Amino acid sequence: LKSTSQYGCVDSLIKNILIIANPQVGFSFVKPQKQCNNTDTFVLTNTTQVLNAKTLNYEWNFGDGNTSLLKDVRKSYTAAGTYFIKLKVTNNIGCLDSTTQQVQVYPDPVVDYGVNNANQCIRDQKFNFTNNSTVGFSGGTLNYTWKYNDTLFSSSSNASKTFAKIGITKIKLIAKSSVG
Repeated sequence: LKSTSQYGCVDSLIKNILIIANPQVGFSFVKPQKQCNNTDTFVLTNTTQVLNAKTLNYEWNFGDGNTSLLKDVRKSYTAAGTYFIKLKVTNNIGCLDSTTQQVQVYPDPVVDYGVNNANQCIRDQKFNFTNNSTVGFSGGTLNYTWKYNDTLFSSSSNASKTFAKIGITKIKLIAKSSVG
């Protein structure tokens, strides 16, 4: 600023100003952006760059009513669905920016099976296992593994088995969704 009076007197003033960059906000997934709701956790790494500010404040919004103020976060969802994770970053001057990414949470399979008769004599036995497992909408298709005493005996939807020894045997059905 330069000022001149009517008599030719001159004065001036110079002030420095600083233009602060907004944070360059970003985050990445350590695990994929598609998960099953009861068994998986999203691990999110904050990749925001500070630029010419001194400190940053973080505000995560997970799209399910939950938030966090941590730099890096882990997040699990209790219900299947599409969620939008938003990270808003503010520097010490008040400059801010944000980014949002979509994640998909798939329903978990519900494993269930029946057996034709759970108590059979060793002679003439044949255990028939009927798979009643389900998975919710958009949960993909299911692949099955039938085990007894941790030994695989079938990969089909339904299974049959005879046993050489008397006693109690634990039968386990594992259903895995094609989406994870």
